[in-house]
Amino acid sequence: MASVKQEISRLVNRLLASMNLKLLRLSDYKQIVEASPDPGRELWRWVRENYSIKTVIDIGSNNGDFAEFLACYFNAKQTYVFEPLPSYLSDLEGKAAKIPNLKIFNVALSDYEGEEFFYENSYGPASSMLRISELCKKEFPQTSGESEIKVKVCPLDDLLQSELESDQLERDVFIKIDVQGVEDKVIKGGKKLFSLGRCVLVEMSFVPLYKEQPLFEEVHDCLVELGYRFAGIKNQINSIKSGQPLFCHCLYVR
Repeated sequence: MASVKQEISRLVNRLLASMNLKLLRLSDYKQIVEASPDPGRELWRWVRENYSIKTVIDIGSNNGDFAEFLACYFNAKQTYVFEPLPSYLSDLEGKAAKIPNLKIFNVALSDYEGEEFFYENSYGPASSMLRISELCKKEFPQTSGESEIKVKVCPLDDLLQSELESDQLERDVFIKIDVQGVEDKVIKGGKKLFSLGRCVLVEMSFVPLYKEQPLFEEVHDCLVELGYRFAGIKNQINSIKSGQPLFCHCLYVR
């Protein structure tokens, strides 16, 4: 599915091509947002003006482009990225020169520790711990192919236990979740970390694009239980065929 991280990636790549830069300054990211035709750009400015984001947690980071945007736009002091696919590891490692204090975790997040099958999709951003649904294949034909691999699975709180116990995480914390159908398990496995968060941006579905995935109401309830309130929608994707709402990126704040 087209996601906010792809939107930022296109903008960043266009700026890099036009300016022939290898490293963007904080001011460049601000210019990207302010020049973007995306009507949701005001949301980013609002978050920056109302929250002093110092730590970025990017869960489902893909190639790291969106983590780079968040870290630089908010001038974060530390960034933690979580991505289970080994194919993106070199891309993420290449971000270390651009993202201060970057920590990379090549693992899938859930509410238990172990190993699990992961379905790498022919359209990379649609990869998930869940099998893709027939509805998703119908709406997004590019997601029809997938291959099965084994990945390490771990709760977020376990991975960041030392940081949580020693209070090393700089406040405020911005958490982004793009995990294609296991949002509830990620939140349940990271309750301590989420209790420190100020803002959460999460992709949520209105229809089952993955088999047995939680829908909007269930993920919403998980966040409300932890003290967050629904603050707005970054963008919403509707069916081209019927116009039915399919999924959206939602902002929650504390």
